Amino acid sequence: MKKRKVLNMIVLVLFMAAILVCLIVNFAVERKLTWAWFVVGGCIVGYLSVWALLLSGKNRIMKLLIVWSVTLIPYLYLIEICSNLYLENPEKWAGSFGVPVSICWLLALWVLFFIRKFSHANVWLMLGIGTLLFFVAERFTNQMVDKLAGSNDTWRLSEEFPIIYFAIAACFLIIGIVAAIWRYSRKKA
Repeated sequence: MKKRKVLNMIVLVLFMAAILVCLIVNFAVERKLTWAWFVVGGCIVGYLSVWALLLSGKNRIMKLLIVWSVTLIPYLYLIEICSNLYLENPEKWAGSFGVPVSICWLLALWVLFFIRKFSHANVWLMLGIGTLLFFVAERFTNQMVDKLAGSNDTWRLSEEFPIIYFAIAACFLIIGIVAAIWRYSRKKA
């Protein structure tokens, strides 16, 4: 427990130092705070992610997903606001592009988490399911990119070579099913 507190303080000091340096440099160069807010937001998300994954004790993955679910969308809006300070014609992309894509990927991660939590599926089954969820999320992301760009020119692995996703997922799922059957049969014997 004491080691965790010391590690937490070290990580916190490092993130705070990065924030402080960037705030000082940004203000010294531009006489106002502009791009430093990227760093402040990123350091907050980064510190909370490190805390959740390495320092928080039990249920680390759930805590990490909660951190991302709470911080990711506000951070996207912060990026939008800061980047618009430098644009002649400000772009409003966070609500129409960033939020839907982020929600899609967060949902995929939460689905994986709950499947693992309640089914106790082995790693191979989780990799197979994850590959299929990645396929769906990648398709949605590409559709959103096309909508934002106003074209249909983006290269899509999921459309050009869907067999890659399905073959990989099938291999993982078959290995996972065989491993689950083997483990179950060993328990019965």
